[in-house]
Amino acid sequence: MVIDLNVTDDEFDDEEIENDFEGNECSLSEEIIESDLHLEFESYKAIRNELEEKLQVGVVYDSLDVIYILYLQYGVLSGFSIKKGSQKRFDNSDDLRLKVYHCSCEGYPDNKRSVGRIACYKKQVSRTNCKARLRVVRGEEGLWTVTVFFNQHNHELVSPDQCYTLRSARQMSHAKKSVLDALRSVGIKISSAYRFMEKEAGGRPNVGFTKKDAYAHVNLSKKQTKLENGDANALLKYFIGKGNSETNFYWNVDLDDDGRLMNFFFRDTRCAVDYEVFGDVLSIDTTYRTNKYNLFCAPFVGINHHRNNVLFGMAFLSDETTKSFEWLFNSFLESMHGKEPGIIFSDQCQALMNGLDYTFQTASHRLCQWHINQNAPSRFGALNGNAAFKKTWYFCMNGCENEAEFDSTWQAMIKDYELTENRWFRNMYNLRKRWASVFTNDKFTTGLHATSRSEVMNKVLKGICSATTSLHEFVIQYERLLHEWRLRESKEDTMCRGVPGQFIQNNNLLRNAASVYTRNVYKTFECEVAHSLNVKIIQHPYDFGGDELVYGVLSSSSMNGLRTVHFTRPTSNATCSCRMWEAEGILCRHILKIFLLLNIDSLRAQFILNKWRKDAKNRILPCEQNLADQVAVDNIGNMVFVNHHMKILYNMMLECKGDKICRDVISKFVVKCVKEVDRLKSARPESSHDRGSQGTNSAPVNIKNPRTPKKRKFPSKRLRRHWDLPRPKRGADSSKKRTCLGNVLHFVNYLQPNYYILLTL
Repeated sequence: MVIDLNVTDDEFDDEEIENDFEGNECSLSEEIIESDLHLEFESYKAIRNELEEKLQVGVVYDSLDVIYILYLQYGVLSGFSIKKGSQKRFDNSDDLRLKVYHCSCEGYPDNKRSVGRIACYKKQVSRTNCKARLRVVRGEEGLWTVTVFFNQHNHELVSPDQCYTLRSARQMSHAKKSVLDALRSVGIKISSAYRFMEKEAGGRPNVGFTKKDAYAHVNLSKKQTKLENGDANALLKYFIGKGNSETNFYWNVDLDDDGRLMNFFFRDTRCAVDYEVFGDVLSIDTTYRTNKYNLFCAPFVGINHHRNNVLFGMAFLSDETTKSFEWLFNSFLESMHGKEPGIIFSDQCQALMNGLDYTFQTASHRLCQWHINQNAPSRFGALNGNAAFKKTWYFCMNGCENEAEFDSTWQAMIKDYELTENRWFRNMYNLRKRWASVFTNDKFTTGLHATSRSEVMNKVLKGICSATTSLHEFVIQYERLLHEWRLRESKEDTMCRGVPGQFIQNNNLLRNAASVYTRNVYKTFECEVAHSLNVKIIQHPYDFGGDELVYGVLSSSSMNGLRTVHFTRPTSNATCSCRMWEAEGILCRHILKIFLLLNIDSLRAQFILNKWRKDAKNRILPCEQNLADQVAVDNIGNMVFVNHHMKILYNMMLECKGDKICRDVISKFVVKCVKEVDRLKSARPESSHDRGSQGTNSAPVNIKNPRTPKKRKFPSKRLRRHWDLPRPKRGADSSKKRTCLGNVLHFVNYLQPNYYILLTL
């Protein structure tokens, strides 16, 4: 049925008719209550009939929006979507005087654009030239009158239980967008977030939008986070804002000759404070690439007093060259005021090793034993099946007690297995001080032998980003990860306030250790005490004269044989040939056995490492002490000094801000201090410790994004190791030797994932 009033269809031929909105399906405005679109099945017909009566020809309304909402609701309840059609304005005015709303199936599909093209995807045809429409006209009084209401469709309508899938029925409110963004910000996938919202709403029809709409909203949000000049400038703006809002925030960028971002490094204030306390051991790994530009991710990882990972900074490199690593390590040292770590763990990358040797003057470098053992089988050849050879290899790696024993064992291995001409073994012997434990047992390593801490960090980073993650988005997710880790550390600090349970009650040694050590460190110490019960004294103490005694002890659970313990009577100092105290900062079972023999039931102060204490980070002196005495203490780090004195001055300013006399005194004192500091600095050359910690914050305002690599140009995963090579399936004929063709296929399968490396050689 077509009902027409006052206006004829010929008026649509006027050139003034505007078709700006033609072909665009409509969606509900934010004013529509979503619950109105999801009515009970048994009452939707009555509501639809009521809406149909409100849209009859001749009905007058004072607002076009009211008519739009009514027709939108009517379409949803009837099973079709609507779209805005033609419109006409008054002469010499921008006010509308005619508006038409169509069924979404109005018109014919546009086939002109596909002429001469082969479509890779054919969109489903939904237009059937449906004539259903609603036309309204505005009178001189400003009121809108329904002139045409045609409700006959030439296509099948959507059933009531599927009406929520219509485009006109889907609308994401600001509240639901906020919930979806919040779930995404904590690492929840879009599909999981949608299932959560579906359960909260009581079913999919009540959510108000589909899963596809959720993905579209997230993709649109990602595009809106980028600035006009690109991802690199978005990152630069974030660093500048962070540096203005956070004291001692450091960042540095490296650009090429074309002004394109190549490398960047950043760390916040908390990272610098953690490095002051826990910066004795550092792990670096640049294996994974976790961003859309395939930049090398280089997290600086350490170990805190709970034996958990702690981050000192984050960097991205465009390549693994010596120049890039030198820039990175110089930026790291500058951000940490020139303080070098005690020992650094890394993989066997020659460019990284060159950068470390050039930048760090006092730090020791240790190669990752796990990476060496992964590559070693491909060098062993026929010796892979020799158990005696492997036992000797692992003994050289971790079993030797002194350098002489290592040299003798290595030379015997080279001679017995005829490896004199093997280049790889000669190279490993030249690098022996970087991977054999006997050469670093006297250095504190927290017990590490590999870059496992960095491997764990890479796995965590892989969970918060992907190959399509932009740099700016990665930094935001990284900051959230840091916040979560620090909350976990605070929780551990709180749980360490009490005393953990002891497997031997009323033991003074365990009670003393439980009062100073964190929970995880105490568990290790308690385990050593328990193992000391299985240690036997083989050799009676030999007196060298004076106060030193030497014991020979043997642990039933140890495979390294006899251990030698040196004990000094007056100071109760003790050393063991296993070097556990020097390497891990925890007394070994052999020394504890001697303590038990000599009735030493308390933990001496020299055997309590500050790194493992509960109060390891409480290095700020009390405010009641004299300020000059605080400055004179040598063991206070630079960052701790800055934070402590800023806190003192800030509290003093708050107390004196209401007293004019006190304010004048403080002003005169500050001016005097500034002049004195300037005089002292001008009297001596500037050092690296005198500079600020903001790095190159004067970087250019506009920089270009890193180059996006071609697809499959670089791998996003670790290269295959020896043990990762494809193996033949074991079957009935598995004992037969592989044929020549089988060897060729095996070699091709090995080269296939790494062919790009051969092309670049």
